[in-house]
Amino acid sequence: MSSVHGSYRHVVETEQALIWIGRYLAQPQFPIIWYLDKPVSNSGTLASNIRNLAGENHWPWQVEVVFNPDMVLKKSGFPVISSDSSILDDTTT
Repeated sequence: MSSVHGSYRHVVETEQALIWIGRYLAQPQFPIIWYLDKPVSNSGTLASNIRNLAGENHWPWQVEVVFNPDMVLKKSGFPVISSDSSILDDTTT
């Protein structure tokens, strides 16, 4: 969404990026769950924005704000989309 290091800030591209993702995943074959990092400032605002956009477009997304999304993702057993190097570098998933 934007380069995040300690806080999320809204950028113009956020909503358009979510719309593109939503259109691509319009008919998911697996659950779409967004995990946002609770300690990151404004992650609750982003979660609310994602929920609202999903509701408006009838996308069956869940949004969770958790303390350690890396661990949740690593243990999920589901395909994961991330730009986080600790997720991408993990060869056990």
